[in-house]
Amino acid sequence: MIRGVWFAGVLCGVLATTAVHAAPEVIDGVPAGTPDSPAQASLPPVWAEPARAHGIEPRLLYAAALSASGRIANGQASPWPWTLVVSGRRFHYATSEDAQRALESASTDEATDLAVGLLAVPVRHLRFGGTPAELLDPARNLARGAALIAVGLRAYPSNPARGIGQYRAASSTAAETLGARILALAEALSEPGIGLAPSPEQPPASLPASSGAPGQGPRIRTVAAHHHARCIAPDKQPVAALVEAAARRHGVDPAFALAIARRESAFRQTAVSPKGATGVMQLMPATAARYGANPRDLEQNIDAGVRYLRDLAGMFDGDPALVAAGYNAGEGAVIKHGYRIPPYRETRTYVPRVLESRSEYLQCRQP
Repeated sequence: MIRGVWFAGVLCGVLATTAVHAAPEVIDGVPAGTPDSPAQASLPPVWAEPARAHGIEPRLLYAAALSASGRIANGQASPWPWTLVVSGRRFHYATSEDAQRALESASTDEATDLAVGLLAVPVRHLRFGGTPAELLDPARNLARGAALIAVGLRAYPSNPARGIGQYRAASSTAAETLGARILALAEALSEPGIGLAPSPEQPPASLPASSGAPGQGPRIRTVAAHHHARCIAPDKQPVAALVEAAARRHGVDPAFALAIARRESAFRQTAVSPKGATGVMQLMPATAARYGANPRDLEQNIDAGVRYLRDLAGMFDGDPALVAAGYNAGEGAVIKHGYRIPPYRETRTYVPRVLESRSEYLQCRQP
């Protein structure tokens, strides 16, 4: 089951910050309402300066970037400056030059659905000036993104989640869902024991050449197949075929998507959980809204669930255990617990069962 993630006190904290947005008062160079807490002090100036220039919390800006471009390299999670998001698919590149070349090859048709850099700033925001290539520069990207978030918070003072999410999302519902996820990440990152990655000016040196290029999606890493595999029962095969087709369409390992569908609902679109999760992929209402899907429609349910798997794969560097854990408990829970499987009984049971099912499906497909 996909669970929404929320933390008590987040809304009140952001409402207090939004009061500063309309007329920020500067005291000793720091906008009122953004005190120098120990947590904030751990953020390098590259994060703090653009955030405070626009009257928002530095940690909120970092959470927005982690949501937009985050990946794991050398065991450490961090926003990645050389990121492109093309038609909702995230691609990371090893260098600015690699990202620049990919950006130059993006077609005109994709340009209206293209986002760039640390905060995945959509290029539609450049209609009043600037170029997509400029958004690959961390400082410029953060300055532009912080300004957009501040504008959104001023526009929706009573709904900060929508205000935060509007710079990336196309609809009000999607904006509110995205903003709530960013708020949850910001709150999780403020808890003791959750460290922050280095400045985007110093990305990990050993990142592979790229984790994808337009036309390829992030992949689930290989897991060894078990023997004595069980194949899909005949009455489940029509639904399984839809799951496999969606997985191939979105660059997700079909065996992994099938394993999720099996463990979530046993391929039953009529399945409804006590908490309101619906259909084959057991979508919660907020997740369905995020992907613009009607969870009661079979194909939309499957498509949205697979797209969520794709996004989790990008966030967790294709680690199958973390992707499964994120699908079950929410990515915020995985991040909160140091990019490890959360210590929840349901999740600790769910993850190995998904991996076992995936191995069985891999074995089934062998000649």
